[in-house]
Order: sequence, then structure tokens, then C-alpha cells
Amino acid sequence: MHVFHWLWSLGLGYPPRTLRLAVLVVAAGLCAQEPAASPARSLSLNEVLARMAAMDHVRAGCLSEYSGTRLYVLDNKRFGTHAEMQVRMTFQPPAAKTFEVVSAKGSKVIRSRVLQRLIQTEQEAARADVRPRTLITPANYTFKLAGTDTEQGRMRYILEAEPIKPSKYLFRGRVWVDAEDFAVARIEGAPAQNPSFWIHRTAFVHTYRKFGDFWLSVSNYSRSDVRVFGQTHVNLDYTDYRFPETHAARSACAGLPAQGGSGQ
Repeated sequence: MHVFHWLWSLGLGYPPRTLRLAVLVVAAGLCAQEPAASPARSLSLNEVLARMAAMDHVRAGCLSEYSGTRLYVLDNKRFGTHAEMQVRMTFQPPAAKTFEVVSAKGSKVIRSRVLQRLIQTEQEAARADVRPRTLITPANYTFKLAGTDTEQGRMRYILEAEPIKPSKYLFRGRVWVDAEDFAVARIEGAPAQNPSFWIHRTAFVHTYRKFGDFWLSVSNYSRSDVRVFGQTHVNLDYTDYRFPETHAARSACAGLPAQGGSGQ
């Protein structure tokens, strides 16, 4: 994706028939807060996709309101351009997001034309009529199972994702899926559609971490080769996740923690 890539929602969906079957298998384990066991065998691609969809469906029903702090930083060394903006984001289910700028410094032009636009793009992608076009599902991508690896003792499936059609909301690259929770843990790729004549090439890395029962973003780094301007780097750090004290009481899944951890 280009500099807007991390803003596009990464929820996971799947056809209702599959969900009805798969959710019955996984819902009880998630809601009861039982420790997940390591898979006894490697799964097929279709099994991985089905479990991703089922687990996401359950988590979406459990997740209540939360908030987090984001630090956007843009640097262009050729022209010595720097801009940053700290923002407080509040999420309300199913996909409403509000943003409050806490502090800002650096180039006002970059903040208004790039960083503010990142926020606007994320809000657009969360809309009910747009969100289905952003999802990492077989409706938007073709997948290949590229193998597995291990990160901090947890096995991950590696999927190669190819967009079915060019779109500013999609990417091409690799997706790492946690083999216990079947949540996206990492994405590396490039935008499916070049956003501008001025951008020659873009690469990004987006990482997630588990907070309680939910996998939330912790960092995003992108590097774009921009004609005339040279390399432009955009970093986005996600920290200080907070859940309301009433989160557990309102949750669709009994036993979810009332307080989330910090993204630091």
C-alpha cells in the first residue's frame, strides 16, 4: 500500500454458511478464555481461511469500545521535511472511529495534505459501504499458502496475497497469521494500485500484537520513492490502548478482560 495503507480496515469476513459452522467450533474456546493449544498439524489453505473468518467473527462480537494513541511521523531527507502529529483515536463498534489531534509540529503543509488525509482515508474505509472492499478475504484476494514460521514461540502461517483487481484499499504481498488465534500478526507488501504518477515505488510493513483477546496494530512503516522528492518515510506507532471499565460487562463474551494493555 501507499502512505495510506495502514488506514484500511483489516477485518476478516467469510461466507455466512462457513461462518455458521466454524463459529460453533471456536466460539466457546475464545469466550471461555481457555488457553489456546498449538495446532497438532499444519492446516490447508482453506482451513486457515475458514478459521480466520470464524475467529474474526467471534472477536468482532466481543470487542467493545476502545481507544489508543497514534504518532504519525513523516520525513523526507532530500528537502529536510519533517512533520508529526499525535492523535487519540476512539473506536466504537461496529466500525466507527473518531480522532482528536493532541499535538502537532513540523510542516503545516505536510500535516494538512498528508497526515490529516491519512485520518480521513481511515474514516472512509470504515464506512459500511466501503469496508467490505478492504477486507483480507477471498472476495478481494487470491491466496497461496507459502509456509510457516515461528515468532516468540508462536507458530504463524504465511499467506501470499494477490488482489483480484486493482484498488486503493488493497495490497499485494504476504500476510502472517497466528496459528493459535488465526489473527493477522504481520503484513508486508505494496499497494495494489499506484496512487499517483509521482510515486514510483512503495513498500510497507504493518505489525500487530495481542492485547487480551484482541490483535491490534502496534506499528506501521512505509517507504515511498517519490519523483523529484526522493525517498519519503512514514512511521506510525500505536500505543496506550485503553478499554472502558465496563468493557467486560458489555462484552458479548463473558470473561474478557476489562482493561487492555499498552501498545508500547
